[in-house]
Amino acid sequence: MGKTARGLGWLNGVTILDLSSLLPSPFAAHLLAGFGARVIKIESPNRPDPARQFGYVPPGPNATSTCYRAINSNKELVWLDLKTDEGRSKLYELVRTADAAIEGYRPDVRRRLGIDYDTLARHNPAFVLCSVGGYDPDGPYRDRAGHDINFVARSGILDQTRDANGRCVLPGLPIGDYVVAQAAALRLACAIFGVRASKKGAHVVVTIEEALHEVQWPFLSEMVESGEYARAGDTLVTGKYPCYRLYEAKGGTFALGALEEKFWKTFCEAIGRPELVKEQFATGEEGRRVGAEVEKTLATRSFDDWWKLFQKTDCCIEPVLAVKEVLRGL
Repeated sequence: MGKTARGLGWLNGVTILDLSSLLPSPFAAHLLAGFGARVIKIESPNRPDPARQFGYVPPGPNATSTCYRAINSNKELVWLDLKTDEGRSKLYELVRTADAAIEGYRPDVRRRLGIDYDTLARHNPAFVLCSVGGYDPDGPYRDRAGHDINFVARSGILDQTRDANGRCVLPGLPIGDYVVAQAAALRLACAIFGVRASKKGAHVVVTIEEALHEVQWPFLSEMVESGEYARAGDTLVTGKYPCYRLYEAKGGTFALGALEEKFWKTFCEAIGRPELVKEQFATGEEGRRVGAEVEKTLATRSFDDWWKLFQKTDCCIEPVLAVKEVLRGL
């Protein structure tokens, strides 16, 4: 939870059951807990959350991964085996006094475990179930398994993320998982307060497929309307123009986002190349020439020297930080 949201308590008095595992749904529940919701995580004693062993696991008996603890430490933990009558009975007791649940199972598994919306609503008619899935539940891939890499591949985002040789590059984070978690948290919070007013329960369905399309919609719409289906390097946000690119300097990389004319002008003047002001939105060969000229100029001084200058220059430029540098600032 970010510093700006800590302790706000907007969801005080709300109880959410986290029936999920891995990353997307648990992270959504983690976000809601950060706003004050009481989140009860349900895990099976026979099949614990696999995220307990994902990534770095510190030495020691019964140790759990850093990732698991990072997204579940603000939740209460209850062990229930939902494949047993006793486990389901205890779950339904919790459902009767809770506001909502979030889960990430495929539809057929949800029904087998007895956590489908119709079943839960019989125990609490004002209950909200948020189901987080991969693909459209009414589409041809509804029962297809997948993880972030699969959903991002089918979303078109990997096609827009390529290296200098044109090969697709995996993003540094599981984008689909985090995007759908934000979408699920928002929709679930809205549904909870909507149901409190209407007294009628709701089943909220959100998929990674849909969430990734939603965040791309302005750019997908542009491609549909223009008829130009650009690839990496040929769009505004992937470096088509000199004013919005990554630039190498001696000892580091700068991220320039000088979309407004005043910022590009300030940048060009700061590096001593005022003649490039008119080339802000140059494309094709001319755009590449302008980019090369900028990098040639940046190569004349060290990264640290340029950064000292840019810190006093209002032109939307920042250094590309290493992860250890980011952690030092938290």
